[in-house]
Amino acid sequence: MRNWWSLVILLAAAFSFLLPGSAGAEEWKVSDMNNYQIFFNNPNDEIIEDMKNFDLVIIEPQHYTPEQIAEIQSGGTRVLGYINVMEADNWNTEVMSQMQDDDFFYRDGGRIYYPQWDSYLTDITSERVHSILLEQIERHVQNKQIDGIFLDTVGNIDNEHSGSDLSEQRAGLEQFLQKVRAQVGEDMQLVQNWGFDTLAETSVPYVDGITWENFEVSTISQDSWAQSQIERLQQLQQDEGIAVLTVSFEEEASYEYAAELGFIHEHDPDYYNVWTYADTKYLPQGSPEAEENDASEETAPEEDSSTSEDANEETDSGSEASGEEQPSSSEEQAEETAVDRTGQQQLFDGEASYRMYFYGPNETMMEEAGNYDALFIEPTLFTKEQIEQIQAQGTLVFGQITATQVSSWQSGLADAIDADDVVKKLDSETSLMDLTSSSYQTVLQNHIDTQVHDKGLDGVFFSTAADLEWTYDQQDQQAQQKAFASIAKSMKEQNLFVVQSDAFETLKTHTSSIVDGVIWTPFNYSSVNSGWAASLAEDLQELQQKQNLDVLTFSSEEEQATHDYARSLGFQHAHDTGGFVRW
Repeated sequence: MRNWWSLVILLAAAFSFLLPGSAGAEEWKVSDMNNYQIFFNNPNDEIIEDMKNFDLVIIEPQHYTPEQIAEIQSGGTRVLGYINVMEADNWNTEVMSQMQDDDFFYRDGGRIYYPQWDSYLTDITSERVHSILLEQIERHVQNKQIDGIFLDTVGNIDNEHSGSDLSEQRAGLEQFLQKVRAQVGEDMQLVQNWGFDTLAETSVPYVDGITWENFEVSTISQDSWAQSQIERLQQLQQDEGIAVLTVSFEEEASYEYAAELGFIHEHDPDYYNVWTYADTKYLPQGSPEAEENDASEETAPEEDSSTSEDANEETDSGSEASGEEQPSSSEEQAEETAVDRTGQQQLFDGEASYRMYFYGPNETMMEEAGNYDALFIEPTLFTKEQIEQIQAQGTLVFGQITATQVSSWQSGLADAIDADDVVKKLDSETSLMDLTSSSYQTVLQNHIDTQVHDKGLDGVFFSTAADLEWTYDQQDQQAQQKAFASIAKSMKEQNLFVVQSDAFETLKTHTSSIVDGVIWTPFNYSSVNSGWAASLAEDLQELQQKQNLDVLTFSSEEEQATHDYARSLGFQHAHDTGGFVRW
């Protein structure tokens, strides 16, 4: 139950007709919703129309006009507008231009920076932060007649603070939420993201729901901490009417588990940046029993309804292809790091040739390099003069960057990294690196400066990108992929061509609108002309068309058959049995 502050809220609600965004609003509750989708990218008319198929959508309101919001609501859909409570994003100039030094939280004399989001941790005890956020709510939520507020990053309080800092930040959050309720009234629905302890200790009297991200059934159902949080949240559901919204990024089967718990679930392999159309998505419509029946009818070709949510069995971002003909849920809609590549120059104009060679140069190699349109090399083994000689023959030169890994043979790079930037040792010579670390990003940029910029290369080739999907622990993959996308975007901003190797789900979810090309290796005809590989080829062909993306394939077997097949798909192909070290 709400505490004494409810009296203040009731008084504010009595005059809510004076507030923008609440006039004549019909009472509703997040807990009554059966399905929802989170989407933080820019909408188009087709997406807005499809939003009417959902009970609830959570959006970045700065991307929408009041007319677009009204159109979404005309179908009965409720809308929550995103507000970043505990971080200030560099992209959000409305907020950053008003922030002063003491509005940020400091530790060890410095601000806390999140490179994967390009944002800074704020101090929620600051009255000015309160004023800035309240103005954002008025401008982008109330003035646009949006139904409620999605309070993101509240979980930072639990994650970042302890002791007296924790108490002070929770007190600051409570003061802020009191002001929010006074401004918007009690009927406007508020949902916080994460922060289970802060919910129980501080925010439960003021919010109507909480979001639990990374709710993957295989982990959640077996983890003792997660099970204790489930019991805690179910008690808050019962006692306080708190709605629990869960999100999975990898396991679509999490729908069923969430429904059993009484939670409202959303599966989003695209991390909120690609709209998934209703006709390609499982949409719960009622009670857990009804959801099971609906799911079996809609998505399961087999009789066993218990696996209906798994009709599209690909995990991680692979499930984004479940609706192969979806009209505009295009994989090229990458996340906030996206670079608009529409109309940009492609790597190659028509059929082209390329070669990968990661050994030192020799006379024959230098003479024959001009036979190729592009050459991918290990830049530490070449001088600037040798690279200029290759380029003078009309060949683009790409430098291999093993961003996710550092090996002992990369002496300059290996000596510069900090032990805290190592995720784990892959073997005695090679370390898997934390791409989210700002210190490692600095080391990596210095390496690129000396080996790519100073030598005048045309682009970078991220040769170990497959680690993003195969080597990092599952719970860490999304953060690493987003950090990789930011690094790739930085390369584009430095006027470099960017090509990644494999990591196709990362490509579709995060980088397709950033990179210039992707290399598919190994690509041998007998193993890629059917099944999942044929489906992937179709996805890549669509990205070629919509994003001017070049797809490069590489074989070490079946030379002629593979070449012919690759060319029939419109892919650039190379064949080499020398393992990249023999010319």
